[in-house]
Amino acid sequence: MRRNGKAWMLAGILGGSVILSAGAASPCLVGPPAAVYAGDFNGDGRPDRAWFVPFQALGRAWVDDPWTGFRHEVKAGAPVLVMALGGQLPREARCRLIQNPRFFSTPIWAEEPRPVRVLAGRAVEAAGWRLRYRRWQGDALLLATEAGPEILLFWDGRRFRIGRSREVP
Repeated sequence: MRRNGKAWMLAGILGGSVILSAGAASPCLVGPPAAVYAGDFNGDGRPDRAWFVPFQALGRAWVDDPWTGFRHEVKAGAPVLVMALGGQLPREARCRLIQNPRFFSTPIWAEEPRPVRVLAGRAVEAAGWRLRYRRWQGDALLLATEAGPEILLFWDGRRFRIGRSREVP
């Protein structure tokens, strides 16, 4: 593939990266707010960052939904998780937007600080998750639920996926 803008944009679209309408700036270029989660979320050994933005800040953009495995336009009422990935990816593929309106519109996601924590891939707590989700690479985010058990948001080498705890609410 040639290294011109159109070829890399196509690679970004096919790779599941950010697609914004004309004139809208990528949230990864604008930069994060104060609350940032840091780790190596795609397992490439380089630092990555994650933060939430309100859906209004994105305009018309496409987001990944790891809960369903589909992509959709940003939906009103739920914040969007921005994943700024470091490494040797093309610029368009370094920014991933994640949203599930049903999950992120619950009351615990409307307040600061948001119920998120980084789970290092080599942490003792990660061992049980790793046995269950063998394709997990790098670090992950643990997302709290109103029912109690946490949900694991992890990278499997191609895309972000959701892992569920064995705890019963």
